[in-house]
Amino acid sequence: MLRQLVLNKIVDEIQLTVVPGLVFVFLILCRKENHQKYNNISGGLIYPLAYLVDVLVCGHFSNFYPYPFIDVNALGPGR
Repeated sequence: MLRQLVLNKIVDEIQLTVVPGLVFVFLILCRKENHQKYNNISGGLIYPLAYLVDVLVCGHFSNFYPYPFIDVNALGPGR
């Protein structure tokens, strides 16, 4: 049981800290000149925003929020 918890913590840290950092490094090192344009940002934000709406709607009905920084029960709706 303890081993599973430790492995879950390691995977969580890799997924939430290492992967975003590697994406940033990839975008800096592997982009071609003028390949990345600012108007492409809105297309890349569709999935995260849809996921946020889904988490908030499901959390409203189940009173479970998977992330502490969007836990409406603990933070209140105005924060």
